[in-house]
Amino acid sequence: MAFSIRSAIVALTLAIALFAAPAQAQPTRQWGQVGSWLISVDPSLANSCYALHDYDDGTVMRFGSDKSSADQRWYILFGNDRWRSIEDGGEYNVTLKFDREPEWTAVATGVDMGADTNFLYVFGSDPGFIDEFVAKNTLVLTYEGTTVTRLSLRGSARAARAMMQCQAEQVSAPPADPFAGKKKKSLSDPFAN
Repeated sequence: MAFSIRSAIVALTLAIALFAAPAQAQPTRQWGQVGSWLISVDPSLANSCYALHDYDDGTVMRFGSDKSSADQRWYILFGNDRWRSIEDGGEYNVTLKFDREPEWTAVATGVDMGADTNFLYVFGSDPGFIDEFVAKNTLVLTYEGTTVTRLSLRGSARAARAMMQCQAEQVSAPPADPFAGKKKKSLSDPFAN
């Protein structure tokens, strides 16, 4: 049975983190939904939240922040089961254009997200990108002068607000294991450190 990008929604929300070692991989967990945007938490990226949208042309877009990086950068992933030639670790010069704004140029990296589909991973730290993402209507991804996909950003502002709310909850949430790192007491001397 061929892999369908529609099933990638489930695979992505349960996928291995972007570059985490297999031993550190943790499934993402769904936080909520805003319109057609799924909001989830990625434990392998320091509980960073992201928004996920799938489109009629089979494209899936994941947009979020990476709180585990030193500069707490934003990232965006694009995938489609028809883009089988994307190589894991490969580099692709792409442009991203919001409505009639100037293009953003980037080097996208191929990332293996499992289920026989690789995605393009783009990251940055310029807040202007986020401003355009939430304020504009359309995002066009271009590779080597050819439009790869044109995506509606309808609801992206609401999704971004939900992502920030999700992130605020992650910051205030208690640790998953409050006893981690505590020394075990000896049965013979319960007061030993």
